[in-house]
Amino acid sequence: MILKRVLFNIFGSLLILLCFMANAEELIRGTLLGVLPEQANGERSVVLQRVLANSTASSLGLQAGDKILSINNQNLSNFSELLSVVQPLKSQQSIAVTFERDGETITRTGTMQPRPYEVSGHADVLYESVTYKDNQLRSITYRPAGEHGKAPAIFFIQGYTCGSIDMGITPEATTKQLVEQFAAAGYVVFRVEKPGVGDSQSVQHCNVIDFSTETNAFTQALKALKQKPYVDSEKVYLWGHSLGVLHSAVVANREPVTGIVGYGGVLKPWYDYMLDIYELQSVKHFDASEVQAKRNKNLMEPVLNMWLNSDKDWLEITQHPATQKAINARLLNIDGERVIDRHYSFFRDLNRYNFTELWHSIEAPVFMMHGSLDIQAIEKNWAFDLANLSSNPKSKAIEIEGAEHAFMRYDTKSEYDTARANRAFNPSQPGERFDHRIAEQTLAWLEQLGGSQPQALQFSGINHIQYQDETKEKPFVGNGFLIEYRDKLYALTVKHALLEAKSASMNSVTIEGHISDWRIYPNHSPEQYVKLGRLLNESRQEALDMKVLSKDWLIFEVKENHSNLQVLRLREAPIEEGESLTAYGCSYSTKTTCRQDAYPGKYIKSTDTNLRITMPDLDLASLRGLSGSPVLDQQRRVVGIVSNLLPSESGEGFDFAPANLSYLLAELNKLND
Repeated sequence: MILKRVLFNIFGSLLILLCFMANAEELIRGTLLGVLPEQANGERSVVLQRVLANSTASSLGLQAGDKILSINNQNLSNFSELLSVVQPLKSQQSIAVTFERDGETITRTGTMQPRPYEVSGHADVLYESVTYKDNQLRSITYRPAGEHGKAPAIFFIQGYTCGSIDMGITPEATTKQLVEQFAAAGYVVFRVEKPGVGDSQSVQHCNVIDFSTETNAFTQALKALKQKPYVDSEKVYLWGHSLGVLHSAVVANREPVTGIVGYGGVLKPWYDYMLDIYELQSVKHFDASEVQAKRNKNLMEPVLNMWLNSDKDWLEITQHPATQKAINARLLNIDGERVIDRHYSFFRDLNRYNFTELWHSIEAPVFMMHGSLDIQAIEKNWAFDLANLSSNPKSKAIEIEGAEHAFMRYDTKSEYDTARANRAFNPSQPGERFDHRIAEQTLAWLEQLGGSQPQALQFSGINHIQYQDETKEKPFVGNGFLIEYRDKLYALTVKHALLEAKSASMNSVTIEGHISDWRIYPNHSPEQYVKLGRLLNESRQEALDMKVLSKDWLIFEVKENHSNLQVLRLREAPIEEGESLTAYGCSYSTKTTCRQDAYPGKYIKSTDTNLRITMPDLDLASLRGLSGSPVLDQQRRVVGIVSNLLPSESGEGFDFAPANLSYLLAELNKLND
């Protein structure tokens, strides 16, 4: 059945990872078995297709291909039985799994592991809750790291399924990357689970509620978001995805917001949209003939009319001859009171809203985006029609070529169709397919609203050195920055800064007895300073000469931090050729105006101690003083420190050559042993 298969694969991602919520008066972390079966609906054995890292299954040593025979001495004949056995187990409760591998029967024992939490390289991830009548919903908030004041906030409202928005188990998921882009730009980013989903505790689960009940959950969450002490309540934006666009219209009519962004939404009544699914979507995206599509629509029309436009009893509808014809034609899959993976009342209730009137009554500006390859938002004019309902002159709509519904990007429709057919389409592991343009367009529009952007994140500051002789100081000796490593805070700069800062008596890599005060602060903002403590990698045996460039890192303890500098984290994954990298800092040539300049380039390769980066059309000779600046990837993770220039291997010009992380990591690991 086309409709259910497409909606579930795109929105649900078919990740049957067995994440269970533990029952308690307070929200506690759900558990994670962490397995994917070869056949979720299999009636026989439970053979594993995949075992998730950092899960209960992986801690027990289970592998793909293992056949699970029993759990806690309860024999299993199918996956449904496995679900019923594991679901009641709480975190740290004992579990024994008996399985077959290569003809051998093995039993492993251990404890149930909690779901991994989301983490961010540039934001504090807060697991909190939203409480209102009969509900305590899990909320996940990204608060910009090191942020001390109030920041504007984006409330991401998810689509129609009852799947969890908690992506601790899928850190590369497209939605997670979208959230990271907003957080990296300085926004608070807020999400909330639907009733009963994930860690949430609710009297009624998402599976049985209607659209109005679900919308109320988002409305209550918006009120809670505005009360957070680090949120600027005058700059709160809704960001609706898919059905979240429809939720946004209702929520914004109940609780004012500063603006609304939507991607992949629908404007027309749900009954009309469902007719389009059967008549238009199948032709446009699944190569059905117009004759067949028309026949499908005619078969479904009386069923949809009874379901969505009446108050007929559901059992009566399911037994109606028209419904049976649709089921036999594989156009509809009904599971008790559930249809298209929601309770039938959800869509019946949704169909009774007049979204044209709702959008017309909203005073806040709206920005609607349509992906040219979007299967669910079938027609691009829906986004433009929606934006045109707004009387706000700042409202607009755009189409993004090659973008599809789940935030992935393809060059052609054929390429996208092939990926879906070959099961290479996976929003949970998009690889290089994640579409950065959606967040970029969002941020550009928010900036156009005026006064809505957060302050630019400060990644580095200049070094200010005061000598033991208090009459001597150097107010600008390159740059420095902060990192966190193994839960400890460090200040970093380049070792060759000592060559410029050295006094007549300094001849080794030490500052003791020579420098009385070393601070890092944003250029022209000395009141926002970091006071450095002990030099942790000093060496009286290391001569202070140009050879220090091979180990060009100074590592300081942090004595005081009164700055707005972001606390950065180191990148762990290898850098890929052609990847975009950016240095952030000030040079001597721009010191009168610079607070923090950006120097973008493309990664070429690495040597033993340096990265090679090409920066076309940039006068590298003008970069003196930029040394010590962090070099960051697109997720704002540190990959190096500005250090040197190297002759290009092409024989023409020079490559930008920051020091890589090898020496730094070796020294940090020594400090933490």
